[in-house]
Amino acid sequence: SHRPDAWVWMGDNVYADRKRTTDDLYSTWRNARTSGLHMADFAFEPASPAGLRALYAEQRAHAGYAAFLATGVKVFGTWDDHDYGMNDGGAE
Repeated sequence: SHRPDAWVWMGDNVYADRKRTTDDLYSTWRNARTSGLHMADFAFEPASPAGLRALYAEQRAHAGYAAFLATGVKVFGTWDDHDYGMNDGGAE
């Protein structure tokens, strides 16, 4: 069996944004269209802080991942756009 010394998350640890429904997308864009952004810029909605905590808790509770963590492996990671906010967020 493999017993790694460390696990490195390279991003996309969780997907912290959700795709808006068509009605929600149109309403959100309509209210912000003077911003100069395109409707596609509003296609995703970031998770709230409570939503982020729930996503990471769900991940830690996954049986396979929980068993992996129980081995004592050291976990390191970095975040990218999906891990804390909008898909491709920050480019503006």
